[in-house]
Amino acid sequence: GPFSESLNKAEPKGLGSEDVTEEQAKQIALKFLGTDYVQNIAKSSEGNGKIKTWGFDGQTKKGGKAFSIHITKKGGQVLWMVENSGNLTRKLSVDQCTQKAQIFLKEKGYPNMIATYTQYYDGVAVINFAGRLGETIVYPDLIKVKVSMEDGRIIGYDAQNYIMSHTQRTVREPKLSKEEAQSLVSGNLKVTSVRLAIIPTETRGEKLCYEFKGTFGGDNFIVYINADTGKEESILKIIDTENGSLVL
Repeated sequence: GPFSESLNKAEPKGLGSEDVTEEQAKQIALKFLGTDYVQNIAKSSEGNGKIKTWGFDGQTKKGGKAFSIHITKKGGQVLWMVENSGNLTRKLSVDQCTQKAQIFLKEKGYPNMIATYTQYYDGVAVINFAGRLGETIVYPDLIKVKVSMEDGRIIGYDAQNYIMSHTQRTVREPKLSKEEAQSLVSGNLKVTSVRLAIIPTETRGEKLCYEFKGTFGGDNFIVYINADTGKEESILKIIDTENGSLVL
């Protein structure tokens, strides 16, 4: 999905300030996973990248599947988790998996997330969720959730983008109207939808844009027009495949 790999921030914005011990991190992991999920869990490693973490490995109660989870040393947030689920049979639809992921995020304290793009393969759906501020989509605040298409279990979670980017933001009015911004989009693009979006920049900043989705020559595109200056900030092409959509 758009901006799904934007991890170029200098320092994490959404970590928090409190340091957590190894034991505290273990308890956070257990609470996140649930006692019905965990058969056993033990420290495995420490992550020493931009976001330092306590790492744990374990096995699930159901099926004895291996899993890993990393908790940030500062702030005590779940950075990522993944289960080695093996081969899965596709029984659920993408929409059903998206609903499962949405419920999961709300339960974990992320109610204002909206599904953007999904890929699916080998019985697994990988769903990108972006933050939402009023009616504005916030692409830097991205969380990826992996859902088993066999039974709807959450088998993967990645909040690196969210933790790197999340900060307190305020809703503000753009300087350009939707109509003014659309007049700057090529007339060759047949616009199908438009909404406000905050997008990350290559210089580690953010810009408020109008996101225009549309078609041209049988292909799907997304055009981002700066909502204040009218500058064309980005054009992305959507490639539909048998495993979901890719954005280039």
